[in-house]
Amino acid sequence: MKISKIYIALLISITVLSVSIAYACGFSWLGDEAVVKPFDQAVGNSIIYYPFLHSSDLQGITPDTTYNKEPYNTLGYNEEKIIIHEWYDYFDGVISEKDLKQIIIDAEQPVYDTIADYLKDNSSPLSDTILNNALVKAWCCGLQKESFEFLYFLKKLNNINDKELTSSDYLKMANSGLQKTKDEFLKKRYAYQLVRLNRSPSSIDKSIQLYEQYFQNDTTTILKQLSAYIIAGYYYYSDRALGCVQLADVFMQCPSRREGCFNDFDIPNDSVWQSALALCTSNEQKANLWFL
Repeated sequence: MKISKIYIALLISITVLSVSIAYACGFSWLGDEAVVKPFDQAVGNSIIYYPFLHSSDLQGITPDTTYNKEPYNTLGYNEEKIIIHEWYDYFDGVISEKDLKQIIIDAEQPVYDTIADYLKDNSSPLSDTILNNALVKAWCCGLQKESFEFLYFLKKLNNINDKELTSSDYLKMANSGLQKTKDEFLKKRYAYQLVRLNRSPSSIDKSIQLYEQYFQNDTTTILKQLSAYIIAGYYYYSDRALGCVQLADVFMQCPSRREGCFNDFDIPNDSVWQSALALCTSNEQKANLWFL
């Protein structure tokens, strides 16, 4: 569906009208001019807001997240490609993204089981397709063995049908990998898995600590926003204002988590709104917070 400027202008006018009505009815925090003005300007210039504005304000349904058959939430954004490209850089560009995708994304755990046996004592034959993969060749030559250990762990973690391992086992494996490796690239990936796994009330502080240590000041990896989305959920129940600001930031910066942020976000009262607003450092951040 093509979006005309006239239609977007109509959406903006309806939104501003709804704000005015809410303000008149006593919801003072909805009528904050410092927030509404930059938001009003931002909507007309960004496709990001459109499906959420359109669905929530006009139809009362979940976001209409497709545009020309491509998701609005991820327009021009491919999380899988970003992950593969980070691994490509990690291997200094000597292994093609095609070979990396074949092993890191496409290969299932049984393939890794076979590779593990082959690396151990050549007991399991590998298919020519796998054996000719540049990443597997590197492992067979004794190079980058730590990367294999991490990716093998990840395949086990993602194998939901494996009944032999418990969440406690995965936590021990991730902690062991984090402590063992001196490679910062792999440390961050083990840390992210721990942020995902440490979900019990007694271990949430550990996840927040890991986030602050490895990701809070990180501007180079997709793991920053993926972990920030998880941490926002933890903050959400202990410090609602901080959790809302975190969700708003992830909404802008991580398209693959945009719909989740939109659905999770909720400011229950004026006190939380003012606290959240006080945490913002720019009008753009305030506008995004108001939108959600």
